[in-house]
Amino acid sequence: PSGNAGIIEQPEAGAMFQLYLSGAGSYDAAKDSERDLLVTDENGVVLSKDLPYGRYTVHQIEGQEGQAFVPDFTVFISSDEHLYSYILNNQTITSFIRVEKRDAETGKIIPAAGIGFQVRDLTSGELISQTVYYPAPVTISTFYTADDGTLMLPCELPYGRYELIEVTTCHGYVLDTAPVPFAVDGSEAVVTVTKSNMAQKGVIRIQKTGEVFSSVVNEGSIFRPVYENAGLPGAVFDIAAAEDIYTPDGTLRAKAGDIVDTVTTQSDGMAASKALYLGKYVITEKQAPHGMALQTEPHTVELVYAGQEVTVTELRADMYNERQRVEISLVKTMETDTLFGIGQRDELTHVTFGLYAAEKLVAADGSSIPQDGLIEMVSLNKDGKAMCKTDLPFGRFYLQEISTDSHYQLGDTKYPVSFDYAGQDKKLVKLIANEGAVIENKLIYGSVSGLKVDANDKPLSGAVMGLFAASETKFTKDTALLTAVSAEDGRFRFEKIPAGNWLVREIEQPKGFVLSEELFPVTVKEQGQVIEIKIANKLIRGSVTLTKYDAD
Repeated sequence: PSGNAGIIEQPEAGAMFQLYLSGAGSYDAAKDSERDLLVTDENGVVLSKDLPYGRYTVHQIEGQEGQAFVPDFTVFISSDEHLYSYILNNQTITSFIRVEKRDAETGKIIPAAGIGFQVRDLTSGELISQTVYYPAPVTISTFYTADDGTLMLPCELPYGRYELIEVTTCHGYVLDTAPVPFAVDGSEAVVTVTKSNMAQKGVIRIQKTGEVFSSVVNEGSIFRPVYENAGLPGAVFDIAAAEDIYTPDGTLRAKAGDIVDTVTTQSDGMAASKALYLGKYVITEKQAPHGMALQTEPHTVELVYAGQEVTVTELRADMYNERQRVEISLVKTMETDTLFGIGQRDELTHVTFGLYAAEKLVAADGSSIPQDGLIEMVSLNKDGKAMCKTDLPFGRFYLQEISTDSHYQLGDTKYPVSFDYAGQDKKLVKLIANEGAVIENKLIYGSVSGLKVDANDKPLSGAVMGLFAASETKFTKDTALLTAVSAEDGRFRFEKIPAGNWLVREIEQPKGFVLSEELFPVTVKEQGQVIEIKIANKLIRGSVTLTKYDAD
């Protein structure tokens, strides 16, 4: 007996036997007088008719389901009025049960110990169990596989219908509680029941994010682009095995380096791999989203067993792309005038450029930088170099001079720069305004046109005039920046005078006239400006005293 499969002796009604003269060879070949068909009653008893002397064969042809037929035996009838009695005991049909744990995809036996099974008798609904009395009585109804992944039930099961139920599975596989029906019908001494399980797989979900041009902030007259992290579509990844990947049945599922899947992120920045076998994988970006620099560093992940209840485990890998950036610079020089000492000091630091949008730039939220909108004020260093600091989105821009040193002409030229996506292999795009050529500032030059006259407004020639710095206090030819001599018509002229404040004063007067010490301030503000002055001289005058003397 094994648990609920106990065997109980009881009368068997309806068992049918053929009784025939052995020499006939079979029941059908025997004469009616030499054969009989016997069926047991409710007490399991049957009595044949009277038969002639001879050797007779008893052959069972029907019996209770699940019971083995009695083997043929011979009865020798050799005397009159003699009752030949036999007690026949049928053996219950039994079989040993072997359970094999196999991979559902390969069909291979999974060599794993500790996989738990139960067997239920479908007739009684009870679990098959075994009671162990040492060292302490315990009834066992769950049986476990050995190291080779097989299980032989410790007892035979009698004829009947049963089902195998998996209670626990092995590492790497998904528990399958669906019962496996089987029958013990006497056809096999050992009934093999196979339970197949699917290896657990995993999905790698990739989240690709990066900065996007999200909005625009208007700070007074300056428009500032704002960025925020968001999901990026269009990133393409190869997923490769980082090592040889085996399932517990010993099957090689992927060799190290094999690309097992290629995925592309969708509009939300997400991508999901197909179901992959558990193991280590390397994620490599092969195509960056538009506007982003390629992430060259591979990302290693591992799909690990999540327990027998999980069919497909999931793993998330967060990947980030740097936005391609731009560096806009310019180089500026200033025209110098050594005579006046201009362009040799800190004039470059007084120059300011404006960075403007050459087109409307629309952010993700619909806000925008308008065309000709000012984005940044750019100042030069003492070397005449400037670098835009604003983190710009893709688009068209231009630089234009806003202010300069007071001695120089303000430039009105627009220097366009175009920031286009330069491909995933570049993190930084360098652009130089004016196609890399130096931008030069020209000095503002004006002139002084003067007229030298006497007290009666008549032109005077030969007067030496000097142009001096506004701070000058000594007025000589040596301290003059420029000198000019009045012509016959009294005119004199100072050409190419830089912007600024200057003094004009007479250095030498015409003969017969008094030197004019009057200072004439002149201010040059605009290119080509002509300043006119008029300087008058007075005659040298004195008194004459006559004294009359006698000749002697």
